[in-house]
Amino acid sequence: MEFNDISRIAQYQDTHWKEQIGVVQDFDYDSSELTLSIQNDKEFTSTLNSNGKDQLLTLLGLKGTTKDFETDKPFLKKAIARKIDSRSKPCKLIYDKGSRLEDDVGDWSPSGKAITGVGYKVVPNIKILDYGEKMFGSTIDTRTSYISDIKMIVNHTSKINKRLIAGDIIGFGNGYSNSQSRNGGLNGFMSMLRVICSNGWIDSKHISNIGIKHNSLHPFEMFQVGMTKMCTESKIKDMLKILDKATCRPSIVESIDEIPTMLKLARIPKRHHDGIVGGYLKEQIGMDEDGGINGWGIFNGVTNYTSHEYRQHPLFDAIEQQDIIKLAMPLLTVR
Repeated sequence: MEFNDISRIAQYQDTHWKEQIGVVQDFDYDSSELTLSIQNDKEFTSTLNSNGKDQLLTLLGLKGTTKDFETDKPFLKKAIARKIDSRSKPCKLIYDKGSRLEDDVGDWSPSGKAITGVGYKVVPNIKILDYGEKMFGSTIDTRTSYISDIKMIVNHTSKINKRLIAGDIIGFGNGYSNSQSRNGGLNGFMSMLRVICSNGWIDSKHISNIGIKHNSLHPFEMFQVGMTKMCTESKIKDMLKILDKATCRPSIVESIDEIPTMLKLARIPKRHHDGIVGGYLKEQIGMDEDGGINGWGIFNGVTNYTSHEYRQHPLFDAIEQQDIIKLAMPLLTVR
């Protein structure tokens, strides 16, 4: 998404998303209508979206999501009713009031975006975006930056050179993510932009990150401090030294057949080994004249696999994708 589009949606969320504290009084599963008991014996009604419904189950102590109960809705409805009857603890509803005025009349139910404990602190996406723009400018990677009701992710990029050889580092970037609907903490990260194959495919992977929980005492202030410490020129220079050394390190396996052994030592799940070997075969870098392969070459095979074949797999998981990269990072320093 373009920066201006992300900013426009973040502005809308900041203006129209509100909070309401109350005790869950009733929930109609079929209509998704939630009723809270609020101050002065009043009621507040909202229509929960799918995210809100799943969070309601968690709030009530029911394991699983609404999809897990698709074949047994009667059981789920009874379980929800039973849990509500025994619950008196207040919660916080995050909802979109839309463009409706406070004195409008008629049937209307605001859209419930999330339901959380009262200790959850909403950090507005626009606040994070404005801070990021002041720190890094408004040039972002439009392929990987986006905003939705669930989450905002913004990647600012800074190119170093324009070589398009597999394994080359073409730039570093800084970014951040946030959720106003309890779908992740407040995160900041430094990422590395690499060419992973000769057709010019660019891969962006986190190499340093911070994470702040929304129930922290001062989440935004903690985020600012963390970003200031992490996003420095010295950090980039340190990483460049590691990567420069990695490209010319001696081989750590004697042949392609031994790559799975090294992946096992890196604790990368076996189900990914064949795909990673295939990723290496597409771009055989880091190989010496005797057929030995260094860690840089194997690491490139990992990123090739996670960015191509694995992304097309029906069981693709973005979190596991990042975990595989983290597990492979030590290969860069193996001698």
